[in-house]
Amino acid sequence: LTLDDRTGDLASFRSGGREWIQTPNRPRALFHFVLRDKNTGARRDLTALDGARPEITVSGSGDARCVSLVFRTLGGVTGLDARVTARCPERGTMTYWRFALENPTGDLLDFVDFPVIVTPDRLRGSGGDETLFWPGLDGAEVEDSSNPHYQPIEYPTHGIQGIYPGSCPMQ
Repeated sequence: LTLDDRTGDLASFRSGGREWIQTPNRPRALFHFVLRDKNTGARRDLTALDGARPEITVSGSGDARCVSLVFRTLGGVTGLDARVTARCPERGTMTYWRFALENPTGDLLDFVDFPVIVTPDRLRGSGGDETLFWPGLDGAEVEDSSNPHYQPIEYPTHGIQGIYPGSCPMQ
């Protein structure tokens, strides 16, 4: 696991001899969230790139390491801070990620995209040997990323979509 120390983005994640993160051609945000003005409903999009350079600390040894990133003054608002933690056990295949937001604005948190991860397209539909498990509704094994059912969800949604807090039995 390698982080970009300028943006906090996942720069590299290697497992099983393969790279699982697509190298970006421009800075990429580790998270994206939307605040809504509680009176007018006006939308304000913010990302990890909208604040000061992240403060990154690494702690632990032996069984696990913990990486902590603090993103301060998001959108130029004092106190609008985000904290990302990742616990990375030495053994096993899982990492455990958390996102916490300090929001002194009084605005409502509409949604959070976290972590924002872009993988190389090595799906079977593109000539690769991989599939992706998509945990929406009853779950699906994705072999072709061009299938319109697996495109990014647009917010705010209109109608029925299997996203939290809606019908999400796989969560």
